[in-house]
Amino acid sequence: MAASSRAQVLDLYRAMLRESKHFSAYNYRTYAIRRIRDAFRENKNVGDPAEIQALVTKAKRNLGIIRRQSFRWTHPGSRDTSGTTASMVRRPVFEEVSEQRFPPDSPEAEKPRCRKPDVLPG
Repeated sequence: MAASSRAQVLDLYRAMLRESKHFSAYNYRTYAIRRIRDAFRENKNVGDPAEIQALVTKAKRNLGIIRRQSFRWTHPGSRDTSGTTASMVRRPVFEEVSEQRFPPDSPEAEKPRCRKPDVLPG
């Protein structure tokens, strides 16, 4: 393996482990870390450059999935390790559901539906 691809693989490995530590559920977090370590150990002796590139591409796609699935809750205005402020970090968006799932003449069609309740129960 060339030095540049080795460095790229190691950076990818570290990034995947770092991002998987942001899963809030313990079981998801430990499963992701274990799967990442096992997959990289399993493929550490691959010598074919084309196969290495295919594995790197797959790992980059999986890193994107991990980043989308793990969620970081930060205090507004605080800085994380990458230097970005918390206002730049992705936050959940609660929007009204615009599509109609009921026929227009149904009584259910007139009820506004949204993902976040206006009034909390209790």
